Amino acid sequence: MVKRKYFNGKVNIEVQVTKEVSEEITKMDREYDVQRQQAKRYCMQDDCLEEIVVHESNDYNPEYLILNEIEIQEKEMLLNKLQAAIKKLTPEQQKTIRLSQEMKSADIAEYFGVSRQAVEQRIQVILKKLRKYFKRN
Repeated sequence: MVKRKYFNGKVNIEVQVTKEVSEEITKMDREYDVQRQQAKRYCMQDDCLEEIVVHESNDYNPEYLILNEIEIQEKEMLLNKLQAAIKKLTPEQQKTIRLSQEMKSADIAEYFGVSRQAVEQRIQVILKKLRKYFKRN
């Protein structure tokens, strides 16, 4: 992890990002500086130096990029934890939880040859196990 510092116009912000993200931000900073220099040159050629306007959008705002990358990493970590938790379930529980994403309880009940209430109870037990796993890890 690498610490990145930015001034958002009010306060200094320091966040930790992966080395790859830091390198990507540095690359984008360079590209942005080149674009600003080109805009300045263009305005100087047209004698409009006073009217230089630098457009900042969320596509380049460093805070937005860092926070967006952090969100992506957090979602990936949660997804990995969920996948690990699902692997700890029995094969039948894994199948039940996967089917519940695509089918209604009645259809799952027909698939397993049990009642709809039994399927809903199984799903509740599975969700309880997954919650416990997340609380421990």
